Amino acid sequence: MRIVFFKRPQPKQFDYKPLYYDEQKEEMEKRMQRIRQAGEERSDEDIKHDLKYEIERNWRRKKQGGLQKVNTIRFLVYFAFALLMIYFIFFTDFINKFLSYFVK
Repeated sequence: MRIVFFKRPQPKQFDYKPLYYDEQKEEMEKRMQRIRQAGEERSDEDIKHDLKYEIERNWRRKKQGGLQKVNTIRFLVYFAFALLMIYFIFFTDFINKFLSYFVK
Protein backbone atom coordinates (compact mmCIF):
# COMPACT_ATOMS: atom_id res chain seq x y z
CA MET A 1 0.00 0.00 0.00
CA ARG A 2 1.24 3.44 -0.91
CA ILE A 3 1.14 6.36 1.50
CA VAL A 4 0.66 9.80 -0.07
CA PHE A 5 1.21 12.94 2.02
CA PHE A 6 0.34 15.47 -0.65
CA LYS A 7 -2.64 15.29 -2.95
CA ARG A 8 -1.65 15.83 -6.53
CA PRO A 9 -4.13 18.02 -8.43
CA GLN A 10 -5.99 16.46 -11.33
CA PRO A 11 -5.58 18.12 -14.71
CA LYS A 12 -8.43 20.37 -15.68
CA GLN A 13 -10.80 18.99 -18.26
CA PHE A 14 -11.30 20.83 -21.50
CA ASP A 15 -15.04 21.23 -21.93
CA TYR A 16 -15.71 23.56 -24.84
CA LYS A 17 -19.04 23.36 -26.59
CA PRO A 18 -19.07 25.56 -29.69
CA LEU A 19 -22.12 27.70 -30.21
CA TYR A 20 -23.46 27.80 -33.73
CA TYR A 21 -26.82 29.11 -34.74
CA ASP A 22 -28.13 28.42 -38.20
CA GLU A 23 -31.28 30.47 -38.60
CA GLN A 24 -32.43 28.78 -41.78
CA LYS A 25 -31.97 25.31 -40.31
CA GLU A 26 -33.82 26.34 -37.17
CA GLU A 27 -36.71 27.72 -39.22
CA MET A 28 -36.84 24.58 -41.35
CA GLU A 29 -36.92 22.36 -38.25
CA LYS A 30 -39.76 24.41 -36.78
CA ARG A 31 -41.73 24.18 -40.02
CA MET A 32 -41.16 20.42 -40.26
CA GLN A 33 -42.30 20.01 -36.67
CA ARG A 34 -45.47 21.98 -37.42
CA ILE A 35 -46.13 19.88 -40.51
CA ARG A 36 -45.70 16.65 -38.55
CA GLN A 37 -48.36 17.74 -36.13
CA ALA A 38 -51.13 16.99 -38.62
CA GLY A 39 -54.01 17.32 -36.17
CA GLU A 40 -53.47 20.99 -35.40
CA GLU A 41 -54.75 23.78 -37.59
CA ARG A 42 -52.35 26.49 -38.57
CA SER A 43 -52.80 29.94 -37.11
CA ASP A 44 -52.70 33.18 -39.08
CA GLU A 45 -49.30 34.03 -37.59
CA ASP A 46 -47.84 30.75 -38.80
CA ILE A 47 -49.16 31.32 -42.30
CA LYS A 48 -47.78 34.89 -42.35
CA HIS A 49 -44.43 33.69 -41.06
CA ASP A 50 -44.24 30.98 -43.73
CA LEU A 51 -45.13 33.48 -46.44
CA LYS A 52 -42.43 35.91 -45.24
CA TYR A 53 -39.90 33.09 -45.23
CA GLU A 54 -40.80 32.03 -48.77
CA ILE A 55 -40.65 35.61 -50.07
CA GLU A 56 -37.24 36.17 -48.47
CA ARG A 57 -35.92 32.91 -49.90
CA ASN A 58 -37.15 33.84 -53.40
CA TRP A 59 -35.55 37.29 -53.16
CA ARG A 60 -32.22 35.74 -52.20
CA ARG A 61 -32.45 33.32 -55.11
CA LYS A 62 -33.20 36.14 -57.57
CA LYS A 63 -30.34 38.23 -56.17
CA GLN A 64 -27.88 35.37 -56.65
CA GLY A 65 -29.15 34.85 -60.20
CA GLY A 66 -28.63 38.56 -60.88
CA LEU A 67 -25.03 38.33 -59.70
CA GLN A 68 -24.39 35.49 -62.11
CA LYS A 69 -25.77 37.61 -64.94
CA VAL A 70 -23.51 40.53 -63.99
CA ASN A 71 -20.48 38.23 -63.86
CA THR A 72 -21.31 36.82 -67.29
CA ILE A 73 -21.66 40.29 -68.81
CA ARG A 74 -18.39 41.39 -67.20
CA PHE A 75 -16.61 38.35 -68.65
CA LEU A 76 -17.98 39.07 -72.13
CA VAL A 77 -16.84 42.72 -71.96
CA TYR A 78 -13.31 41.70 -70.92
CA PHE A 79 -13.21 39.03 -73.63
CA ALA A 80 -14.30 41.52 -76.31
CA PHE A 81 -11.68 44.01 -75.11
CA ALA A 82 -8.98 41.31 -75.28
CA LEU A 83 -10.03 40.37 -78.82
CA LEU A 84 -9.94 44.02 -79.86
CA MET A 85 -6.45 44.45 -78.44
CA ILE A 86 -5.25 41.28 -80.20
CA TYR A 87 -6.66 42.60 -83.48
CA PHE A 88 -4.85 45.95 -83.09
CA ILE A 89 -1.55 44.29 -82.18
CA PHE A 90 -1.40 41.63 -84.88
CA PHE A 91 -3.46 42.94 -87.81
CA THR A 92 -2.77 46.69 -87.86
CA ASP A 93 0.31 48.86 -87.64
CA PHE A 94 -1.00 50.52 -84.48
CA ILE A 95 1.99 49.33 -82.40
CA ASN A 96 4.51 50.68 -84.93
CA LYS A 97 2.85 54.10 -84.98
CA PHE A 98 2.58 54.10 -81.21
CA LEU A 99 6.23 53.21 -80.69
CA SER A 100 7.43 55.66 -83.35
CA TYR A 101 5.68 58.44 -81.45
CA PHE A 102 8.00 57.84 -78.48
CA VAL A 103 11.20 57.00 -80.39
CA LYS A 104 11.46 60.03 -82.71
